[in-house]
Amino acid sequence: MRRTPAAFAACATVLTLLLAGCNDDKPAASAPTTANTAAAKALVGVDAGRAAAFTISFKQAFQGLSAGKNDGQIAQILSDTCVELEAGKAKDAVVQSIGARAKSAQATATTDESQAIYEMAKLMCS
Repeated sequence: MRRTPAAFAACATVLTLLLAGCNDDKPAASAPTTANTAAAKALVGVDAGRAAAFTISFKQAFQGLSAGKNDGQIAQILSDTCVELEAGKAKDAVVQSIGARAKSAQATATTDESQAIYEMAKLMCS
């Protein structure tokens, strides 16, 4: 049960980052890197800022699942989840899909981890 508090902490981090960025309409001072721009273009249903916040939170909360994944692959988990949510797919089916997408060579997502990722993604999809 050590991962559940970490997942909640990650959700809180994501929510904080999301809310902190809501009022800033000014462009960023630094230019995005080519890799980040290319990864953001491939995402459907989510902007680059939310994808970055999700990626950071995912890496912090699910170190075993993020092992061997690059930022684009982690952001794709969010994008695919947003597409499923927008399509009206049932929560249990989305959670199961997340588990399949989130697994890594070293770890398989537990039901609790998949549920926590679902909650994080649900906050970011809009």
